[in-house]
Amino acid sequence: MRPVLPPRKNFWHGRLGVILVLCAGTILSISCYRFVRQNELSRLEADFNRRASGRQALIQEGLRGYEECIYNLRSLFANSDDVNPEEFLSAARDIRTRRPDIQAIEWVPVVRDAERSAVERFGREHLSPTFNITSRGTDGRLAPTSVRDVYYPILYIYPLEGNQSALGYDLGVASNRRDLAAAIKNGALTMTGKVHLVQSGPDSKEFSLIMTCPVYHPNAESRETFIGIVQILFRLEDMAGQSWRSYSSSVMDTLIEDLSASDPADRFLFSRAADYLPGRPPLRTPSDLAAKPRQELTLDVGGRKWRCTYAPPPGWMNHQVSYTPLLVLFGGLTFTVLLGAYYRKAQRQTELVTSEVHERTAELRHTQKLLETDIAKRLATEAELRESRRQLESLLGQLPCMAYRCTSQNHYAPVFISHGSVDIVGLTPHELLSSETLRFSNLIVDEDRPRCREAFQEAVEKRRTFEIEYRVRHKDGSVKWVFDRGQGIYSTEGVLLFVEGLLVDITARKGSETEKLSLERKLLESQKLESLGVLAGGIAHNFNNLLTGIMGNASLIGLDLPPGSLLRRNLGQIESAAHRAAELCQHMLAYAGKGRFLIQRVDLEEIIRNTVPLLEHSISKRTSLCFNFHLGLPCVSADVTQIRQIIMNLVVNASDAIGDQDGVIMLTTGRMAATDPRLREAVLAPAPSAAGLVFLQVTDTGAGMNAETIAKIFEPFFTTKFTGRGLGLAAVLGIVRSHNGGLMVASQPGQGTIFTLLLPAGEAPPE
Repeated sequence: MRPVLPPRKNFWHGRLGVILVLCAGTILSISCYRFVRQNELSRLEADFNRRASGRQALIQEGLRGYEECIYNLRSLFANSDDVNPEEFLSAARDIRTRRPDIQAIEWVPVVRDAERSAVERFGREHLSPTFNITSRGTDGRLAPTSVRDVYYPILYIYPLEGNQSALGYDLGVASNRRDLAAAIKNGALTMTGKVHLVQSGPDSKEFSLIMTCPVYHPNAESRETFIGIVQILFRLEDMAGQSWRSYSSSVMDTLIEDLSASDPADRFLFSRAADYLPGRPPLRTPSDLAAKPRQELTLDVGGRKWRCTYAPPPGWMNHQVSYTPLLVLFGGLTFTVLLGAYYRKAQRQTELVTSEVHERTAELRHTQKLLETDIAKRLATEAELRESRRQLESLLGQLPCMAYRCTSQNHYAPVFISHGSVDIVGLTPHELLSSETLRFSNLIVDEDRPRCREAFQEAVEKRRTFEIEYRVRHKDGSVKWVFDRGQGIYSTEGVLLFVEGLLVDITARKGSETEKLSLERKLLESQKLESLGVLAGGIAHNFNNLLTGIMGNASLIGLDLPPGSLLRRNLGQIESAAHRAAELCQHMLAYAGKGRFLIQRVDLEEIIRNTVPLLEHSISKRTSLCFNFHLGLPCVSADVTQIRQIIMNLVVNASDAIGDQDGVIMLTTGRMAATDPRLREAVLAPAPSAAGLVFLQVTDTGAGMNAETIAKIFEPFFTTKFTGRGLGLAAVLGIVRSHNGGLMVASQPGQGTIFTLLLPAGEAPPE
């Protein structure tokens, strides 16, 4: 007979599954690599857009600073019949002290032909011995301008050093005369295009920008008469250097263009290439910047439209991508290979296990029959025990309390608990008796546990009944007060066998007592804050009256002193001290709820977003700002400036609490019902609102505060900072009280602090 050979196995037997595992793992690893890389690129693009928005905000802030300066200068000439050179010099010096990036400040009066001689004579006597109304001739030199009906000479200029050639220059024939005519015609602030200054010379390639504002003076007929223009000259390079001195320039290319320029060659205003790649050619057009990511933002400045284009330097995005995508790819491939090997090994083990299963099946069937017989006997015994227990639990279940019995061994392990445990701790007797780790003693609040243990041990040692009131934690997280009364059960030899007792829920009675104490405490705090508010308001008003006289007389003395007088420094210190005292008075008025407010319907999230650039410059460099905004929040009725002051105070205090350590400040918005139970613990309860409340929560990871400090932080002149004045949070409390809002504080030492601002929600859209 021929021997029976085992069937030959197919080549794919046992290999097809491994191949599928390897293919699926490879595809999944590549997909994960692409996904992780795309996520990193998206994160980098979002970070770049945030930086671009920050730079745009700095440019807008710089231009608004220029506008404020030129409006202050315009007020000087509009409110005075004759501004002498000393008054102009004082005002211009103050403006340039605040904004050193301003190139020059000019006053250009309207001079008719009949007044030309008088103006030139005034200029020679008070300004320069060679003063004339000049213009640039065909040869590029300055010469007395020809006779015309109206002249626009530069009469006052600061600083004069380096700008002498511009003194007396007639802007009516200058290259930017169209912009000058537009400003006079519109009667509003106007921004020029690129202008080559007289003092730079005819061949200079440098250019400046001029912010022009016409000045009108009321005449005898109660009409306004055009008397001249004030100008501020600046270079975008100077403004950028002043505004971005603390802003990293290694990750962003910047290009600013004037879209209102008629000649495309004059559109370029300013560019700054990132120092990421040194030696790059200058940026002149948007085509010189990276195409993606790119952010283009526009600015409307004095009737002109600027386009600000921001883009990262070439190769910056790819260089910033970490090794995480590659690690994901190699890790996935390695895991795929190991999984294929494991799968193959498992296949071989399965074949061995299958053969052993058939051998042991017979043994298991015999063992199963023996177990079924033993289980039937045990079930009968357990049925009898369950019936006895059911009768006992039925009897004790009718009582409004929890009965228990504990042995004297194994840390007083319970052997019986009645069904009343469900009402007291939310756990059934089975859950309390069957768990090895969950004991009823573990449900006692940590602060009450030592007191309960001492009372229990004392009662056992003295063989007497114990009565204790303590708190336990319910399954749902709530805390309940219970009254525990029990005693020990002893043998005839005096050995402790069991401890039996009853627990009664007394939460309602304790809650009534606590609520009464809370109401009394809030009444005392309210009376205290009201008294302090009246005192602070009265002191602030009286001090404001005194400071007005001090500051007014100091200004009058300054006008009478010669320019080089040594007393001007002392007057400056008097005025500076008076200003600081005025700020303290404003804080005290805000705390007293007597400040000036402009109430309007506003979007709280928009206020926070507009304040972000100021917040980032006001906090520590090692502190990160995070935001969690709730979509669809209703508007609130509030003063934007005061709400911004609250946000600044809370965020700066949070940064100070973090100190020099790394930390996070989280700003969260949302809604809260007017009946929320958390409002009972509020420092200042909000006014009732049918539409609910909108809240802003400022959370930090700082050092935190204890209960004693929290009780004092809103008192005037209380501070924990060496340089603090103790009025920041007091002013916050006054502002919130004036807005009919509320304020909550939660903090523990070492766990940070949470301030929650509550404002009544509105139903109408924001203004």
